[in-house]
Amino acid sequence: MASYTESEPVFTSRCEAVGLPSEAVTKLKDSGINTLAKVAFVSSYAPGASSDAELIKVLDEALGSPSDAGQKASWRRLFHEAYAVATQELKAMAERPDEAGPRKLSQPERAERYRKIKASVTGIDIRERNEPS
Repeated sequence: MASYTESEPVFTSRCEAVGLPSEAVTKLKDSGINTLAKVAFVSSYAPGASSDAELIKVLDEALGSPSDAGQKASWRRLFHEAYAVATQELKAMAERPDEAGPRKLSQPERAERYRKIKASVTGIDIRERNEPS
C-alpha cells in the first residue's frame, strides 16, 4: 500500500484541490514530480526560509515557461501541505511501535484501486453488496 505522500492519485487530487490547472499537473508529472513526497523534497527550500526562489524556479522549469501569480500561489500551497504531511509521516515512521495496526487508505487511493479491480474483472458487477472491501 502506498503511503499518502507516495500515492499518485492523491497527488493529482491535491493538485486539483489547490487550483493547479490540469496542463500544469501534466507537465509536473512529465518532469518526474508525481507524488507529494517529491514535491516536499523537490528543492532545498524549507518553510520559514527567507526566499522561496528555488521552489518557484523548479515550478518554472517544470512548466517550461514563467508561472503566473495564481500558479505560484497554488504551488506554494501544495508545497507547504506536502512538506507538512511528509515530515509528519517520517516522524510517525520513526516513532511507530512494532504492533501498529493497519492504516486506512485515502479516498483517491481507494478510488484508483476500485477502478483497477473493476477493469480486471469484466463481466462481474462489483457495485453495492458485491463491492470488495
